[in-house]
Amino acid sequence: MKKLFIYIVLVLMGMQLSAQEDDFSRSEKAEYLDADFFFYQARFAEANLILTDLYSLHPKNAEISYRLGVCLLELSGDKLKAKELLEFALQSGNKESLFHLGKLSHLNYEFDKAISYYNQYSSIGKRELSVEVIERHIRMSELAIQLTNNPEDVLVRNLGADINSKYAEYIPIITLDEEEMYFTSRRENSTGGKLDPNQEFFEDIYYTKKVNGVWNKPTNTFSEINTSTHDATAAISADGQSMVIYRTNRQLTGGDLYITRKVNAEWSEPKILDENINSDFQEASACFSPDGNTIVFSSNRPDGFGGRDLYRVKLLPNGEWSLPKNLGGVINTELDEDSPFIDVDGRTLYFASEGHNSIGGFDIFTSKREGKEHWKTPENLGFPANSVEDDIYLSITPGGRKGYYSSIKEEGYGDQDLYEINFIYRQQTNLIIKGLLQDENGEPIQGEITIIDERNKELQGVYNSNRNNGKYVLLLHPMVKYKMVVAASDKETITKDLYFEFPEEDNTEIDFQKITMN
Repeated sequence: MKKLFIYIVLVLMGMQLSAQEDDFSRSEKAEYLDADFFFYQARFAEANLILTDLYSLHPKNAEISYRLGVCLLELSGDKLKAKELLEFALQSGNKESLFHLGKLSHLNYEFDKAISYYNQYSSIGKRELSVEVIERHIRMSELAIQLTNNPEDVLVRNLGADINSKYAEYIPIITLDEEEMYFTSRRENSTGGKLDPNQEFFEDIYYTKKVNGVWNKPTNTFSEINTSTHDATAAISADGQSMVIYRTNRQLTGGDLYITRKVNAEWSEPKILDENINSDFQEASACFSPDGNTIVFSSNRPDGFGGRDLYRVKLLPNGEWSLPKNLGGVINTELDEDSPFIDVDGRTLYFASEGHNSIGGFDIFTSKREGKEHWKTPENLGFPANSVEDDIYLSITPGGRKGYYSSIKEEGYGDQDLYEINFIYRQQTNLIIKGLLQDENGEPIQGEITIIDERNKELQGVYNSNRNNGKYVLLLHPMVKYKMVVAASDKETITKDLYFEFPEEDNTEIDFQKITMN
């Protein structure tokens, strides 16, 4: 997930081993070169396995200490051990350790110390990392000082031991009514119970349902969608009837996005999405638009701005997906963008990025679409929603008042955990209008609901009712006049005015705006 090195590995077999490696056996030298190869490919889990063994045999070797310290840092491992290793390497003459001690200080919220280390590192005449990389990390620390000193009115709560485990949990996706959740985990009871090449359990998809306001014990008993290798959540449609998942290939060298649909309360055998979405490169996250006619997904295909970019495809009349279109340079950067999510209004995008004004790892940003394809400058959700670790995979309830995402925090149960986030400062800014669209016989109708802000005659949002039950959800401001246009095939279009007073305290949901179409 984290990416430290972008440069290509030079010819490793011709490298000179330092004097400290003279006491290596032939096999240890070969292992050291393997570890070095993985290290400079940013394959830290594989490097860590080898370096841990080498360190047990050569604890005073500065280069091994340096590389192992970086691996622990990048894998969110033992920070105290990483500090010990990097400080030893620095004392032994390894100046590259300065940069990573800066990163470690940043992760410990010691931002002034981090900046000091970065400045010391920048003064080295011969170093591996560029001025641009150093300056970016200094900017991150400066921004982190600013955001942590001015926290947002947000509550972040770990979902607890009933949901989280000592293994990694991530990519929570929730149904529109917030009653069901699917997520990905690497637990020991995964299907097949096997380990991947990094000695972690393969990913499985887990399910939990909220009962009396509490998430019940998760299960992974989905024979249709869980296999003995990687299966991960990606997106669920607004009606809860379609789900995009990620599946690895048999060679474990990559994977693709698949779609499964609910038939008689069971998920169907997943079908691979077409080549307009999947490519020879990595596509691992996605989301549906509220009407299900657009998919936004991430890809590291080479025509982007760098790293993983966000793209969109639209459903064509023939049932196929359109050619992909990059969301553009306002959203995408030279670093990674990932885990998109579109709010119920169809215009508000949430996503994770290592670029923009991140304060460390992935931060979550939001942007609003203006017109058909133009996006506003993304806004960082601030601290404590975002931290110095990876904060990613946000799924939002209608209107963005509450969300679920994965993060690494000190109080967690191990690796990534699932968290609930309440945006208190948004509680009184929007109303959630829940309604029902039906015909004269009381049967549900799938229709399109267009909301126009009468103040400026601008489009506020386009919403869709659920084809199975006719329910819809609108996101509106109080004390604003709106024009509502309801259209459905073979039905007469309805136009009506909407206006809502400020709600009573803690009562920002309004039920039920029932509409009958003839």
